[in-house]
Amino acid sequence: MVILVSDVHLGRGGHRTDPTAERDLVQVLEYAAKHQARIYLLGDVFEQFIEYRYLIPKGATRLLGALAHHADSGLHIRYITGNRDPWHLNYFESELGIPVFFDYLIESFFGKRVLLTHGDLFESTKRLYQMLRPVLRHPISTTLYRNLFPGDVGYALARRFSLLTLNHQTDPKTIAALEEAAQRMFLKYHCEMVVMGHSHLMELRVFEQGMYINCGFWYQNRTFAVLNANSITLNEWKSGTARQIQSYHHQNVYNS
Repeated sequence: MVILVSDVHLGRGGHRTDPTAERDLVQVLEYAAKHQARIYLLGDVFEQFIEYRYLIPKGATRLLGALAHHADSGLHIRYITGNRDPWHLNYFESELGIPVFFDYLIESFFGKRVLLTHGDLFESTKRLYQMLRPVLRHPISTTLYRNLFPGDVGYALARRFSLLTLNHQTDPKTIAALEEAAQRMFLKYHCEMVVMGHSHLMELRVFEQGMYINCGFWYQNRTFAVLNANSITLNEWKSGTARQIQSYHHQNVYNS
């Protein structure tokens, strides 16, 4: 079993909303451990995350503890950053034992080649962001920011910018752009599945070349995807258990 979660956005809200999103994700980690599943976090786990040489942002203590515990116990966990949380250094890997990837990751699940990414790398609707993305992630830019705006100042600026750019509506242009990008990725990377987040809309789309899956918006809807040997499901985490929303068997998707 492979569990895929995107857009947790811890730090987006406040005392009333973040703890429940965090608690439920900790429960999913326990669920994954119980079923000996692999789990992939597909970006925007945090609303903003700036890791300094000796500092990480305050908060998400229970999630970080659960990640460390389960990683130490042998649970396979991978983290691919999104547009809100790309400024990691080595904390997750050195302290929690969880590798972090910054653009995409290609894995083989049950004999199928799968591309995993947050999705902002392939979104073409926000031209300014597409131009700024390489600059914002460049080591020189990030080093300058950390040194010019240390500690509280740097994090406060990032949080302020994050709150100013919050979008509470699902953007149809983003949804369409990710669907189109997935179809290109099937051919470019010779994969049979593409899994993303970013649009905040849960999707399971079958194309001629393969399948596009979007994990949806965990922070608000608690949605996630599960891949098994013979099926792909979209699910909702509700009252401590997984509720299946949509399912496909592999033979209904494409021929092996």
